[in-house]
Amino acid sequence: METHALFHATLNEACPNGRLRGLAESLRAITEVYRCWSCAATDGAGRDVAGEHRRMLDAALAGDADCAVAELTAHIQRTTDALLAPRAVAAPVREQQRMAKQRSVTAGDRPGTPVGAE
Repeated sequence: METHALFHATLNEACPNGRLRGLAESLRAITEVYRCWSCAATDGAGRDVAGEHRRMLDAALAGDADCAVAELTAHIQRTTDALLAPRAVAAPVREQQRMAKQRSVTAGDRPGTPVGAE
């Protein structure tokens, strides 16, 4: 098992509720592809995943469930943000392309339609 997955599986093992533990493991498996995509999208730039894990571990070992939940939530959100960041950058470009196409169609520049034949 990969180190990252093993870390999260080990944290989950502390959960006394087997059903909740199973749900967490299932969600983790389902979202693994997105985690891989987020790593590929950012190449880890600007992230201290080891530090994020250390803070989660410290909170868990201290028995501070609220802090552990907050750290895990922030960890998941950073992964989500890394995955969505390339889409946010591309959105203005797509909007400009859509608007240019719309202007072109409005001006009568439709493929296969002679100019002035609208």
